[in-house]
Amino acid sequence: MEKVNKEAEDKMKKAVKALEDEFKTIRTGRVGIHNHDVEIRIVAFEACVPARAKRAKADEDQWRELIRRVREVTDARLTYAANWDRFKEVPFWDALDAIGIQAYFPLSDSESPGDPELRAGWERVLAPLRELHRRTGKPVVFTEFGYHASPDAARMPWSDGRRHHGDPSPAFASAHALQERCLRVGLEVLGRERGWLRGAFLWKWFVGEPGRGDATFILDTPRLRGVIEEAWRD
Repeated sequence: MEKVNKEAEDKMKKAVKALEDEFKTIRTGRVGIHNHDVEIRIVAFEACVPARAKRAKADEDQWRELIRRVREVTDARLTYAANWDRFKEVPFWDALDAIGIQAYFPLSDSESPGDPELRAGWERVLAPLRELHRRTGKPVVFTEFGYHASPDAARMPWSDGRRHHGDPSPAFASAHALQERCLRVGLEVLGRERGWLRGAFLWKWFVGEPGRGDATFILDTPRLRGVIEEAWRD
């Protein structure tokens, strides 16, 4: 047990040192930020640290120490990106400035849900989020939000959809329309609930590198840019 604790402590020290180095680099201007109004943020993505994320409760003291140490080197607002099915398990939301959630919530079991069905799915999703916001007093931010071009977009938004690539069936032919519907309704929800649901980091949008080998999630297309522009016009 002592060996395990020592290994965990060493990992935490390395994580803190890496974060401190990153912020020192940003603060000395060696990292270019084109929009000076951009908020620098720290997000511990569950996809990157799955073992630690699954043990968020057991590692609570270490996470709180990491957050404290990061605050010593930056006044940026901090969040943690909990997966859509794990956000209730995070015990240290009070130490952060916002509740971060990877928003791949299943909305419908249908392969072709219409807007009313998608809106009903969001109403089911929003109830526990509103309650967490009310209980903690923290705003909610979607640290990833997007849909892949696939018949599974509404029922398994986390799937990358590549298993359907090249499928000639009518279901796949309508996948892009479903992706557009899901995105449009989701942005509609964000706009309506903006008092406590503060926004989303859209997935995926890589500056200068559209796709990075996987075009199923990409939002930087004329069709989807139009959806985003319409939703965020104000």
